[in-house]
Amino acid sequence: VTWPSLPHIFDMSTLPVDLLAEDDHALGRIVLHYRIESSGRPYREIVQSFEEGFPRHQERFEWSLSGSTLRAGDNVTAWVAASDKDTLHGPHVTRSGEFQFVVESQREFHENLLRRLRIVSRHLRELVNVLDLHALPDAEAEEERILKILVGLEADAPHDPLLSNQLRNFIGELRTQLYHYQHQREQAAPKS
Repeated sequence: VTWPSLPHIFDMSTLPVDLLAEDDHALGRIVLHYRIESSGRPYREIVQSFEEGFPRHQERFEWSLSGSTLRAGDNVTAWVAASDKDTLHGPHVTRSGEFQFVVESQREFHENLLRRLRIVSRHLRELVNVLDLHALPDAEAEEERILKILVGLEADAPHDPLLSNQLRNFIGELRTQLYHYQHQREQAAPKS
C-alpha cells in the first residue's frame, strides 16, 4: 500500500491509495479500515472482493472522504487488510502499515486563504499609496511582511480547489505590484 503524500487532507478530498496484493491461495477480499481516534470507533470499506482465482490485484483506489463518516477535525488512523482464500489453514489476513492524518475543513482553508489575500492586498495598497516614499521609515519591514504572506498564499493556492483562476492570478499580480513598488523605492533612495 502506498498512501498519498498530501500537505492538506480535506473533508471533501479524494485520496489516491495505491494497492498491490498477492497470494498463492488466491485473494479473498481487500478492505480499507479506519478509526477516528477521538471515539476509537472503527469503520471499514470493502475495496475489492474476489470470487475465484485472483492471485494478484493492483489498483489505485480512490478513497472519497466526502462519502465517509469523517469530518473536519477528525484525527484518523487508516490501514488496508487483504485476506486470502486458504480454506485449509486460513483465511490469512495481511495488514498494511498505518496512515495517520487530520481531516481539515476545505471551507475553512478557503476562507482563511481569502482572508489572507484581502489582508495582503490592503497592506500593499496602503504601501503603494504613500506618496512620499521617504515618509514610511519601516517600508522594508512592511515589504517583508507582505512578501511573507504572498509566499504563503502562493504555496497554499494550488491546494484550494475552491479558489478561482482569477484569484490565483491576482496573487501573482500582487507580487508584481510589490516588486514594482520596491523598484520605485530603490530609485527614489538618496544616492550616496
